[in-house]
Amino acid sequence: MSTTESAHPVDATHPVDAAHPVDAIAPVGVVAPADAVDPVETGHAPTGADHAAAGPGLAALSARRFAAVLFDLDGTLIDSTDAVERSWQRWAAERGIARSSFTISHGVPARQVLARFLPPDEVAAAFTRIEEIEVAQVDGIVVLPGAAQALAALPSGRAAIVTSGTPPLVRARLAATGLRPPPVLVTADDVAVGKPDPAPYLLAARRLGVDPGDCLVVEDAPAGVAAGRAAGCATLAVLTTHLPAELPADAAIGSLDRIRFVADPDGDGVRLVVDGEGNGSGDGGPDPARPSGARLAGPGAGDAR
Repeated sequence: MSTTESAHPVDATHPVDAAHPVDAIAPVGVVAPADAVDPVETGHAPTGADHAAAGPGLAALSARRFAAVLFDLDGTLIDSTDAVERSWQRWAAERGIARSSFTISHGVPARQVLARFLPPDEVAAAFTRIEEIEVAQVDGIVVLPGAAQALAALPSGRAAIVTSGTPPLVRARLAATGLRPPPVLVTADDVAVGKPDPAPYLLAARRLGVDPGDCLVVEDAPAGVAAGRAAGCATLAVLTTHLPAELPADAAIGSLDRIRFVADPDGDGVRLVVDGEGNGSGDGGPDPARPSGARLAGPGAGDAR
């Protein structure tokens, strides 16, 4: 079965546009010409001195009651940075492309980006090959701090994972980490166009039976934050791969272990709770003494939403 046209996408009960071909993509590794993106080229994790508050901050989000929380996968719940870099290095070597000629773009579907700089008749084969490589590259993929606890705290009908990965790649990475996903899992095979288009998050809300405006999107990449905002959701940025200035979210935290999600007793809503020792800055940024889980974006850092 072709990985680009899977006959059994994960939770594919409500395709966004059945009249259009499915756009399957590789989740973390997406490439763009080197001059097409402006990655954060730094080797250190974000600290309190690196960022200012984003949007109204955590106080405003913690005052709200959400119908559901919609999580990105790579860079938000798991760190697959090293696996992605190894995959794209191998792909580039096989094609005779200098690794320095492109950078890994965080959060943009691979097929969409490949189409920007490869001839149209080469995109499908290039995508198929990079997906094959990435599915096999699972060594070193880990669950990010607080991710498992965040998912476990939410009732099944109040959470979803929304990723730009194809089902085979998502399954491989979840199996490698042992992370248990909620029942609603939106992948690249479920939508005609991926992030930064709002379609993936709109579909997740629809499958959960909730209003997108009552949802909280948790993302680490600019494309994902843009998708959440365009869908009308509140947005919380996790500073694992980008600096706050690149993430126009309602609030930003260093990692998910800075907060807790608490379901209402009746099960009809979810609240975000900021732990007393978790957010030392008080402005939506992480505690300066505790770096976030994954590396900031730069050559060799990527995500796949």
